[in-house]
Amino acid sequence: EVEAIRRQGGILARVERPGFGPVNDHASESALDDVKPELVILNVGTKRDLEDHANTATFYSISNCQPGLSGVSFGNFLLKQVVQDLQREFPGINNFVTLSPVPGFANWVANETDVSVKEIHVWPEEQLRQLGLRYFLHARRADGSPLDPVARFHLRNGAALDAIMPAANPSERSESESFGLMVSYRYDTKHIEDRHEHYIADHTVALSEALLGEAKQIRP
Repeated sequence: EVEAIRRQGGILARVERPGFGPVNDHASESALDDVKPELVILNVGTKRDLEDHANTATFYSISNCQPGLSGVSFGNFLLKQVVQDLQREFPGINNFVTLSPVPGFANWVANETDVSVKEIHVWPEEQLRQLGLRYFLHARRADGSPLDPVARFHLRNGAALDAIMPAANPSERSESESFGLMVSYRYDTKHIEDRHEHYIADHTVALSEALLGEAKQIRP
């Protein structure tokens, strides 16, 4: 994955807290120990520094669609509660977004469209992004809800689909599930309950302003 990121023009940055080592022996703490990063960021600030400068909270793959959480209900406003808790502790944070997988996308492309899966790997990113938007707008289950399980979770919790990002995850699993595509959902505190109610009523896929204009050009 590191080499894939570098091929795309990205860099590896390591954040280090002087005087502190790995908190456990999990691979996430040590897998990149032998890889030299392009940038080392020293975390020498205080909690007050974080409170003064942080303006965005990003949730990575928060959903109850993962196998280990099958059958566990988190309620309809799990993220609303988290957002409120964060705002109390960090009043400067006013952007709440996710970085989320799209586990049903590749299967939908293969079985429900006339797109060649072999050709999709050489598509321009913009073309793949538009196909991704088509998936979120028109791929539905029998009950009318979105086909994508992660989308169902976040939309039900009052989020809006905010951005579609091709080549965001070059891992083998992501390539097989979504051709590396990932998306971002945004939780706007002023609209969480309204969007939740619209979703419950008719499975509305709420979109950010940036995607609304594009959506008008997408056909089933």
